[in-house]
Amino acid sequence: MPQVFDPYSRWLGIPAGDHPPDHYALLGLAPFEQGPEVIREAAERQAARLRPHRQGEHAELSTRILHDLSAALDCLLDPRQKAEYDDRLRRAGRMDD
Repeated sequence: MPQVFDPYSRWLGIPAGDHPPDHYALLGLAPFEQGPEVIREAAERQAARLRPHRQGEHAELSTRILHDLSAALDCLLDPRQKAEYDDRLRRAGRMDD
């Protein structure tokens, strides 16, 4: 039986059970990280891991995840969006402070 390709696990080190990843997991951050520079650097690090895959068999998948990284970065750097997102995570019981 062929193994299903898991780009989150293979490229970003996100465990298979954590899919779809929340913004923090996608960026490789601790839950509810507050530091804008830490968030920015994490997004750059994760994007660098994906860029080599923009060509080839998984190019479309890599591009989609790069867009997801960008959306996560935008959300977590905007104080209002971040507060709303964090509140949704807490209400869903996905994370604790």
